[in-house]
Amino acid sequence: MTEAGKEIPEEEVQAKNFEMVITADKLNLPIRDDSKQVAYKLDPSKKPKQIDLLVEEGKTAKGICSLEGTTLKLCVEKGDGERPTEFTAPKDSNHILIVLKKKH
Repeated sequence: MTEAGKEIPEEEVQAKNFEMVITADKLNLPIRDDSKQVAYKLDPSKKPKQIDLLVEEGKTAKGICSLEGTTLKLCVEKGDGERPTEFTAPKDSNHILIVLKKKH
């Protein structure tokens, strides 16, 4: 996981024992030291595919997503900035990049 150019160590991510569960209309996200279930909307017609996470009433986190085999990539703008166009989280951004592998 990368947040605003800072690589989050794998041990730190694993220590939180975070598991992202995705259903037809909701997913849970790591927010601060907790996780939160949020609704989402996909637009698969865009390249890359777009995802809007409805994190709070009136607040939408704009992002992009990609599913290749068992690997899901999410890159989301945490603030009110522009939707990411690439799967990167440079240090001068409010982007967070999450790469997940499907658990069997």
